[in-house]
Amino acid sequence: MIQRHQQPRIARSRPADSMSPAWQIVAASFLISVLFVRDARPDERATNYALTCDRAWQSEVAEKLRLDAASPKVRRKSPHVLEVESAQGTRHYVDEPPYGELGSTRFAYCGYSELLKAHLIGQAVGDLFTGLVVFSSGARSLSAGHSILVSPDGKWILGVSQINGSDVEQWTVLDTAGRKLWSGYAGLIKKAPGAYDTVAAQYAKPRWTGQSILVADLSCCKQPPCTVTLNPLDAKPA
Repeated sequence: MIQRHQQPRIARSRPADSMSPAWQIVAASFLISVLFVRDARPDERATNYALTCDRAWQSEVAEKLRLDAASPKVRRKSPHVLEVESAQGTRHYVDEPPYGELGSTRFAYCGYSELLKAHLIGQAVGDLFTGLVVFSSGARSLSAGHSILVSPDGKWILGVSQINGSDVEQWTVLDTAGRKLWSGYAGLIKKAPGAYDTVAAQYAKPRWTGQSILVADLSCCKQPPCTVTLNPLDAKPA
């Protein structure tokens, strides 16, 4: 169950021909390869235009491996200070006490995207697990998610965030300028009496097609496999 603290802006459970042009349920004859693989190595993820903070959160060793593979301008200045140097200056990402406890603010280095020319910095703030896309030029950063999936043309980003205790992820689609095209629950939400909603179906295994259209599997489909698609060019800014 999830608290009704946000109204999802995605398609309801209704026939495909009655949905908005951006979202539609379609039957697929095959499944495209999954890009989010939890135990993939950082270089494998970069090849697939994906980065995630899953392993970086788990241990200092996992984060150190990613720091060693990154530019020398990214480093752990101290156990609770992550430093990123650029032509625009040096940024410090500082953990806040109580260290190591759920609900505190902490940062983790999660890797570098050659396609974006940007770092992914994991950020835990209270109950929210998310992340920042920090461009190596130092000119800007974007709030995206603890995992990102970049379109093949490098123009669009799917950011995945998670609220501790929630049954479903939060997805955000944005462009590299930071314009948010869509944000909401990664699933179809069913209204329920009281303060809670229920998840009727979840989106899983997100991936971009060669035409930069975002595709995800839909769970609880009566005639699987079924996918949900979103073309960023058709979406309205959130």
